[in-house]
Amino acid sequence: SPSPSSPPQEDAVSDSLHIFYYAWFGNPKVDGKWMHWDHQVLPHWDHMIGARHPSGRMLNPPADIGANFYPARGLYSTKDAAMLDGQMAEMRAAGAGVVVMSWWRKGWGSEGIETD
Repeated sequence: SPSPSSPPQEDAVSDSLHIFYYAWFGNPKVDGKWMHWDHQVLPHWDHMIGARHPSGRMLNPPADIGANFYPARGLYSTKDAAMLDGQMAEMRAAGAGVVVMSWWRKGWGSEGIETD
């Protein structure tokens, strides 16, 4: 299988494989603070399930983050160009033919995050 540093054969990329990419993550090294890794734990939409799980507390990076899986590259900033290049290379190596990007238009960013 291709490594992130070597692009796959053109026919290995599939328009049927879509990856969603959210450009609002930040870390103190690049952004001066944690962004979206430290959000508030939201209640479950099913009240019966929600009653069994705590909500309302703030997550506390780097050990406690707002994600189901811990990123292999660490808690990155989406403003880090080298990190972004690496992530896009990994998506291509995985055969993703479509990347769906979530972004805030100028002046609408959450926590002052601009993703233009």
